[in-house]
Amino acid sequence: MRSVNPLGSVPSVQDAFARLEQLALRVGDELGRLRRENSALKEELETLRRRLAKLEAEGQQSRRLVERFRRERADIRSRAASILVGIASLERPDDP
Repeated sequence: MRSVNPLGSVPSVQDAFARLEQLALRVGDELGRLRRENSALKEELETLRRRLAKLEAEGQQSRRLVERFRRERADIRSRAASILVGIASLERPDDP
């Protein structure tokens, strides 16, 4: 039961302490909720970091493969050009 302060609208000390206690309980509840949420977010962040590291490693591997294939393609082109030069020289008629 609320006690009435003789001044009218000003809450009594007991009401103020009761209100303060309610607020403290709400703050405690919110703090607990925020801690749980923070913990869940930290776990999610760690999962995302591991996933990012995996994707970066896969990307690096892909880049190495692409570079290797480019070098092999350049080597094959060079060999093909040499073969074509050899074929062209064989197709030329002999000079009399």
